This record gives sequence, C-alpha cells and structure tokens, in this order.
Amino acid sequence: MKVRHKLLWRMILITSVFYIITIAAASYALYSGSTKVYLSSRNEMMEQEFKNQLSFLDDFHGLEWYFEYWHEHPDQVQNKSTDPDLDMLSESYWVYDSKDEDQIVKNLSSLSSEAQLCMARETYSLLKGQFDYNADINNNTRMYLMSVDDDSAFLYTMSGNGEIDEHKLGERWDFDISDHPAVKKVLDKTNAFAEYEITEHDPIDGKSYYTGYVPITENGKSRVMMCISYNWDAFRNKVYTNLRLMTAVMIGMMIVSWVVIVFAINRLSVRPVRILQKAVSKYVETKDHNTVSELVGSIKTGSEIGALAHDVESLSIEMDKYIADLRQANSDNEKLSDEVMEALAHTIDAKDKYTNGHSTRVAIYSRMLAVHLDLPGEEQKEIYNMGLLHDIGKIGVPSSIINKTTRLTDEEYEMIKTHPVVGYEILSEISSKPDLAYAARWHHERYDGRGYPDGLAGEKIPFYARIIAVVDCYDAMTSTRSYRDYLPQKVVRDEIEKNIGTQFDPVVAKAMLEIIDNDKGYAFHE
Repeated sequence: MKVRHKLLWRMILITSVFYIITIAAASYALYSGSTKVYLSSRNEMMEQEFKNQLSFLDDFHGLEWYFEYWHEHPDQVQNKSTDPDLDMLSESYWVYDSKDEDQIVKNLSSLSSEAQLCMARETYSLLKGQFDYNADINNNTRMYLMSVDDDSAFLYTMSGNGEIDEHKLGERWDFDISDHPAVKKVLDKTNAFAEYEITEHDPIDGKSYYTGYVPITENGKSRVMMCISYNWDAFRNKVYTNLRLMTAVMIGMMIVSWVVIVFAINRLSVRPVRILQKAVSKYVETKDHNTVSELVGSIKTGSEIGALAHDVESLSIEMDKYIADLRQANSDNEKLSDEVMEALAHTIDAKDKYTNGHSTRVAIYSRMLAVHLDLPGEEQKEIYNMGLLHDIGKIGVPSSIINKTTRLTDEEYEMIKTHPVVGYEILSEISSKPDLAYAARWHHERYDGRGYPDGLAGEKIPFYARIIAVVDCYDAMTSTRSYRDYLPQKVVRDEIEKNIGTQFDPVVAKAMLEIIDNDKGYAFHE
C-alpha cells in the first residue's frame, strides 16, 4: 500500500504541476494575445478617427485664439447663444475675409467683448457637435480636447459617454506627466502621428481608459491635444471573464486526468507491483514456487514489470532448487561441507558482475577481525562461513536490479532490502548451523536501531552480525564499482570512525580501525 500511495501521489503531483504551469501559460497567452489584438485594432480605428477630425479642423481658422479665449472664459463659452448673439455673430464673420492666420487672430482680437464671446460660443458648438457625432458613429467612450502645461491640465470639450459631472469643462486639475508617457511624447514633439497609453485611474472620472493623443496646436507653453478614449476596464473585465471560464474548464480537465491517471497507474503498475510483493511474501512463507507462478501468471503486461514478474518466477524455481540441495546436504551430512559453502558463495557473487568475490573477501576479513578480537578458533571458523553466505538472499533479487548502474527506484531498493530475510529463510533450513541464518538476517542492522529488516539496536543485534556489518561496509568501500574506483584507505578509515556508535558497534569498529592502521601498504582491498 505504501508503494501504491507513493506512485499515485507522485503522478497526481506531476499532473498538478503540469496543469498549473499550463493554466498560467495559457492565461498569460490569452491575456497577452487578446490585449495585442485589442490595442492593434484600437490604434487603427483611432488613427482613422483622428485623420477625419483633423480634416474637419482644417476648415477652422484662429484656433489658437479660441483656445486662449476658452482658457479665460470657460463657463461663458459653454452657454448657448441667444437670438441677439446670432445677429451679432453674422455681423462678425468678416474676420475670416483674410487668408492670413495672423491677420484672422488680429481681427478676432479687435472685436468687441460681446462679439468675441459669440464667435467663441459658435466655434465651441460646432466642435462639440462634430465630436458628439463622431463618438456616436464610432462607439468610442469619449472624445475631447485637452491642453497640458507644467503640472496641470485643462479640459476644453468632451463628447461621448464620459462622466464629467465631478470634473466640469474648463476646470483645471493636477496632472503628473510621469504617469502619462504618451502625453509627454506629444509635448516633446515626437515624430509619431499619434501616441497611445493605458491610463489607470483617469483624473477626469477615476476609471481606466486606453487613450490616443494627437497634437492640434500650441497655445503659449501648452499644446492642445485631441484625445480619444475607450473603456479599458470593460475590455479587461471581459478578458478576466474568459480567463475564469478557461481556468474552470482546465481544472475540470485536470480532475478528469487525475481519475484516468490513477486508473491507468493502478492497472498498469500498482496492481502488478502489489501482486509481485504478495508473490515474494508468499514464497518466503511457503517456500513453494507454484504459489509464485499462480500469482505472477495473473500479471498481463509486456512492460518492464512483466519482465520482472518473469524474473521473480524464475528465481523462485531456482531458490527451490537451492533449498532442496541444502536440505539434502543437511540430511545426509548433518553439516555443510566447506566445498558446498564455497560453491554457494561463488554462485551468489556470480549474480553481481561488479562485486564478484565480495562474499569471499567478507569471509576472510571477518575471520581476521575475529582473530583480532581473540575469539576462539571454532568461532573464527563459524564467522568465516557466515561471511561466505551473508548475502545468499540476493539469489531472490533479479540480476537486472543487482547489476543496475543507475540510481535504484524506491521499489527496486525495497526489493534489494528483502535479501536479508530471504537469506534467513534459506539458511534457517540448516539446523546444524543456526548462526549462519542470524548473520544473513541482521548484517544490515545498525547499532542505533535505524537499520533493516527488524530495526534491532545495540546488544540486541547478534555479535557475529555486528562483525559482518563492519566488514561488509569495509569491503564495499575498498572494492571497485561500476561508477567508481575503490576509495583511498584514509577515506575508508574516516568513514568507519565517523559511524562508531551509530552504524557500528564501537568495540568491533575500533578493532577494525586497528587492523586498518596495521595495514601500512593498504593490502586489504580488492
């Protein structure tokens, strides 16, 4: 169940990360793509609107005079003309008789104050009507005239759907040019026909707009600009709605994918692995390869798991033969001959092409350590035999795992960790030498209790197994592996010394350090 949960949670995590990245990328692409299309289409539309309105303004003369007059009389200009004003207006058109713009400005300035107001009101009315018409047919949010000087702005006229109740025409407001890069470009007289920007929290009504600006004429220090705005908030809200819909759809797809992945993994991987685990457990319990064959036969897959299942079945048959031979030897001779144990050790080492000879070296080093610890001669012989057969359980591990040169998966490592128990089950058949089985089972226990398979600690680990544990690690470090050469003697010594009292029995480990220190020429390595 532990393996099953790991597989499922890993795949769910991988799928989740994949979908989160996909959703984020898709959201960015949708927002970015939609924005680019929207801005491009708006730019083209506003550019055409600007050209149409500039063409209309070409028919107006004296605009600079009018803008200056509106600056001084904003409230009066916005009032409608009366009938007497219209009579005065008709009498004032003579100011346009000249073709010279400067002369027209002089003529306008020479009019009486009443006539000047009439002319300004008429011009305002014509521009306002034109802007209203343009805003209606182009469905833009608003169209207006504005000037900026120093750190303030002045609004001349506005049409469309702009809310200007709180900020009336002709009223000045603070204007931070750093928040309006397009306006700055207009004031700096760039060569672009029009400049565009997104204005967050517009000073006129506090909303957000996409606005284009074109210069019309200069008025003292300021420059009068024609401005067209479209509601940016409305567009953004629409995009966000689409993003939420897309996210909901993708989350739904993610949930469906989870269900499909869980089903597929359970069908193709988890269930076969559980069957293999059960087959190995049953074999350890019954020593009957027929049970393994029956369980393994239910695995119907051509993947690596199918090949592993075949290996497990073959191993169970092979182990049956080993166990039968051991039982026969035990029955015939009451003890194992040295030749049989040597043959078994060679058979074990033959499975691992990278550590061939490991069992024999462990046996030799174990006897040396037993001699150094002043153990009796008979015990020295016994511990030699334990070293020969300590890894016999690897018969139950597929060669593909033992000889794997890359990092083991969690599942493969769990299978490797079964070899002490398998070795114990095999050697426990030899009633005349029970210590052989003990060393095989507990040589991977640690002195601090963090080893396997039983988590024994300290004196609860059989003494012989504590000896094999030190020697087994020593030979692993002093042997050439597929991924490295044997380690220098000092590195090996430091590693053993570092793990005294944690991995190794202090008495045994210190004795091993004395042997290493006496090995001046580093003779004891592969």
